[in-house]
Amino acid sequence: MKATNVLLSILLVASTAACGAEEGERRSEKAYWDEGPPPVLRFEGEEVYWKGDWVTDGPVTYFDKTGRVTARGHFKLGKEDGDWTMEEGNTIGQGRFQDGRREGRWEYRYASDQLQEEGSYRAGQRDGEWRTYYSNGALETITQYENGQIVGEVQRFDYEGNRL
Repeated sequence: MKATNVLLSILLVASTAACGAEEGERRSEKAYWDEGPPPVLRFEGEEVYWKGDWVTDGPVTYFDKTGRVTARGHFKLGKEDGDWTMEEGNTIGQGRFQDGRREGRWEYRYASDQLQEEGSYRAGQRDGEWRTYYSNGALETITQYENGQIVGEVQRFDYEGNRL
């Protein structure tokens, strides 16, 4: 058993030395869409060498195939952490991540910038009151969540804001 552990330790030290990276060393990180030319950036950020591997760390930007920005945020040692803005279909979401999970208040907006949905997350799950809105700004639903599960009856409203 001890010989196996020693051998694994030697291999780990050798592979770390072979890659030439020091713990905490930083480098830029870029990925491109496979189609091209010209090459179109898909992701741009930074990496840090941490515990024997390169992990994303710091501000990042994602792009679609046309080069348009689709998300901006921050990573901390390989996990989303901090403020984020991201497109999700035809919706733009804004909020915070903590340790790779959505946390706290989030807002989602239509492409027109009209509020579409708002509420809070706790440990990556919807929690508390969530409100959705029609594209004209009228309230559509009020839903209560607990640990990602709907609790009670969903209140619904028509396009003019009258309760159904």
